[in-house]
Amino acid sequence: MVLVCGLGFVVSYYHVPAVTRACESIAAVKQQFGYAFSAVGGLVAGVVVPEMFKRLTLREHRLSHRLGELAMDSIYFIFMAVLVDGFYRILSAVFGSHADVQTVLMKTMIDQFIFTPTLGTGIAAVYFPLRKCGWNFRSVFRGIGPRWYVRTVLPVLLPAWVFWLPAVALTYSLPGLLQMPFSLCATAAWSLLLVVIARSPLHPALSPKVKDDLHAATHSH
Repeated sequence: MVLVCGLGFVVSYYHVPAVTRACESIAAVKQQFGYAFSAVGGLVAGVVVPEMFKRLTLREHRLSHRLGELAMDSIYFIFMAVLVDGFYRILSAVFGSHADVQTVLMKTMIDQFIFTPTLGTGIAAVYFPLRKCGWNFRSVFRGIGPRWYVRTVLPVLLPAWVFWLPAVALTYSLPGLLQMPFSLCATAAWSLLLVVIARSPLHPALSPKVKDDLHAATHSH
């Protein structure tokens, strides 16, 4: 449903004048504030929106018990949003900003099969275990290698690709200044989706490893 809405938005941008004008206003704000726009958007999409959703739907959820964790997550999401923004700019400089099929396909393949398996999901696969174990760098980095990648990163990539392959293709179907705003909206939607999955009746029966993979998959892009 989320991806269908995303497709509807992209089609509307090119065919509905009112949507086009509204998006041009958003693009103007992105152009004016640049990386600051992405930083604030990453914070909102990755931390504020999921935490507000949890607070509104789960009475026992208390932010006061997780302030340190939320502070570190805020830094992480700001960093990742700026990193993704820079990556989008590099792709636009190399391949251009046209939304033809060849350009969109090329950018999507590089994004999902080079950037995401290394920097995107790779950083998440290191950050969240570090935070969980109390920042014991030795215990986390000691096991990093090919087996660690297969055991830790690949299980995160597989569920993430189901959502992010089409979502990223839609992102690159938009003009450059709208790609980051659309990606931030997709990040917020994906975060909420993972919160819902975590609360599903199936979730208590899942192993701790699968639960960790679901959590890390929330932040794979």
